[in-house]
Amino acid sequence: MGNEPKGTEPFSGPTPAAAGGVGDGNVAEANQAAATDIAGQMDAMLNDSAAATPQGAPAQEVPAQDAAVDGCAKKKSKLPLIAALAVIGALLIGGGVFGVVWMTNQHKPENVVLGSIMNAMSEKGVKLSGNVNLSGEAMEMMGISKLSISSTSEGVLLPSAQEATISITPVDEGIPEIKIKVGGVVLADGVLYFKVDGLMDILEQAMPDESSDFTEQDCELLTYDDDNYYDCISAYSTNPFAIGTGIFEMVEGVVEEIDGAWWKFDLKGLGIVPDEVIESYDCAIETMASINTDATKKELGELYKDWPLLDVAETGEKDGDANGYEVTLNAASLAGFANNFRDTGLYAKIKGCVEMGVGEVDDFEDVKAEDIELPEDMPTIILFANPWSHTLKSMTMRYEANGMVLQSDVKFEFVDAINISAPEGARSVMELAEMVMVEACKVSGMEEDECLEVVEEGLSGMLGGAALESLQYAQADTVREDNLARFLTAITDYQANNSGRLPFEGGVEQAVFVERYIDKNCKDGPSSNARFNCAGGESFHDPDGVVYSFVPAVVGGNAGTGLEVTNLPSTVDYKIYYAVGHACGVNEGTVRLGSGPRQIALLMVLSNGQVTCHDNQ
Repeated sequence: MGNEPKGTEPFSGPTPAAAGGVGDGNVAEANQAAATDIAGQMDAMLNDSAAATPQGAPAQEVPAQDAAVDGCAKKKSKLPLIAALAVIGALLIGGGVFGVVWMTNQHKPENVVLGSIMNAMSEKGVKLSGNVNLSGEAMEMMGISKLSISSTSEGVLLPSAQEATISITPVDEGIPEIKIKVGGVVLADGVLYFKVDGLMDILEQAMPDESSDFTEQDCELLTYDDDNYYDCISAYSTNPFAIGTGIFEMVEGVVEEIDGAWWKFDLKGLGIVPDEVIESYDCAIETMASINTDATKKELGELYKDWPLLDVAETGEKDGDANGYEVTLNAASLAGFANNFRDTGLYAKIKGCVEMGVGEVDDFEDVKAEDIELPEDMPTIILFANPWSHTLKSMTMRYEANGMVLQSDVKFEFVDAINISAPEGARSVMELAEMVMVEACKVSGMEEDECLEVVEEGLSGMLGGAALESLQYAQADTVREDNLARFLTAITDYQANNSGRLPFEGGVEQAVFVERYIDKNCKDGPSSNARFNCAGGESFHDPDGVVYSFVPAVVGGNAGTGLEVTNLPSTVDYKIYYAVGHACGVNEGTVRLGSGPRQIALLMVLSNGQVTCHDNQ
């Protein structure tokens, strides 16, 4: 051929067409020539090896090296370089094709959202922060120009903690903005804590003046029999303002106690709930906790993968390195997800919990897509996720219909662990109920002694004697939890003054610690496990009047998400169990390894058998 390089023979094999190749014939010839040249180099290597044959071996003729042609050194062939570049190019092209296919699938909107949801479910902890704004004609009809909620949250199921600030801007510019702060904590055992700040400010704004209207119907709210009702009417006719302020005085006393305080709602501690309801509730708490296990997350993730529930479309919006994807419910997938959910272990657990409370129940019938009617004016929900790492970053929700305008924005943060503990100083809601009844009967004009007698009878009638006793226990447990928190503060102070050392050595408490940091009346500290002599003191006493003692906790084997403390009793024993080098575990009555020997967890058993724990982490 006319384009062969010097020193090569024309390629006499099959043509590219015959070989099934595609492309320029010169390229095929060059590739063949390169292969011939490589084969020649291998022959030369073998010949060099033969030249090094041991003495006595038969001599072999070694071909002469390339000689000069026309008096000039022979030029080296460029074909090996061309072949190498051709191979690299082929690899790059092949890899590029594979990469394009991989990236195309990786970046498909539905795969990004699916992957992001699956990854979010596998995370150990999640923190949320965001806001919700409501406005529009529907709000203005209620006298509200704008309602805003800004909130933060740690954890999604159990345990979890939330804080929110609610701001209400009235339409009437003469009325100041109303702002309330609320907080909530739900522990792994299902005990709920809540707090409200700002109620007193609202009450003061709502206090009536002498021009306030007060109707006869308001007397019905104040009185509990006909005689008092007519007394109310008589007073109203002479001084309606006095009666109006009487109501607010009653409310003020209660609100003042509620405002800014933590309150504890423990279903098991009420003493009035049937056993089967308690069992069903405990089962539900355990089931919720199981959702955080890897097995359940995998089960739900696979189910969502088969029935993704959502239709996804990329919007072109950005949040940093995250792309926006609008998601809408898919009726067919929703039906498939629901029907196949019946085959999951989680469904079996939920059904079992329900049956504990109400008896045997049947499975729900098949759900059909045509039976699912989705509203036409659904909110627009946009998820922002990184298309490379499939990580959720944020979410927005927009809704405008029926005179209502809603805008919500939420940020996601994924963390390795979330530590949530019971708020210090929380009081029982049973105590709150008693307080409300006391204030109500005071307003009716009763003497204090008579009022307390009525309240006690009312509580006994409404809750039963066991519930009244439970209330007293709850009040004592509140003091115990406060004491435990105070003792931990004393340990922290001791460490600050003693180079970080703890006041416990070899399981024996140091008497000087209790005397100097808790109660100066506690002298002559005992040996391990014995009680202090605290005559005349109160700071180291239980509400029952018994002096506390410190006892080393015996930490046993694995208890799910913590290490079990094996020497805890089943009821109050006035002992404080300390675990050096540990922190409070997720589950009640457990601890976990801390960050070092200066860390400590304090545990105490309460009257209902529950265990409270505080640590210095």
